[in-house]
Amino acid sequence: MCRILAVVVRSGRFGYAAFETPAQLLDFGVSKFDSRAQARTRIRNLLKKFHPSVVVVDNGGRGATQHKWRTSIVRMIGGQLRRMSVPVAVISARELRAFFRQHGKTNKYDFAVVAAAWFPELACRLQVKRKWYDPEPWVMTFFDAIALGTAYLAKQNPDSAESFRRPSVA
Repeated sequence: MCRILAVVVRSGRFGYAAFETPAQLLDFGVSKFDSRAQARTRIRNLLKKFHPSVVVVDNGGRGATQHKWRTSIVRMIGGQLRRMSVPVAVISARELRAFFRQHGKTNKYDFAVVAAAWFPELACRLQVKRKWYDPEPWVMTFFDAIALGTAYLAKQNPDSAESFRRPSVA
């Protein structure tokens, strides 16, 4: 069995999702931080808790300032992973969009509905699609991590999308 930890870095927080193959969601959440040191401690705690075989990150970024800050946090995470000899896998924004399209979805809010069908424990956390003027709900950060982790699993095994579908209980 392979254990995967998907991490998505946002301003002042990161979302995470831990998976165990084949397609079992172990845990998910959002961790807030005020400094690089606090982010390092939170990442170290996640690594100790899950002992992942691989950590999946995205290569996305927003504006120039956000990109510089995010890059420094991702580099810090990479350094931590090298010290612990844990490999890193990067999923590009293009690969993530292709994964969404494969499931007939065009945005992460629509994909969150699919993820909630795959993993029923997420259903109570679903958010309505926000208006352009509303801030993004913080829970979308862990939905982003779940999307990243499932995209990685699907990339590793293209037939694995079927393993996300759980049989309905009659």
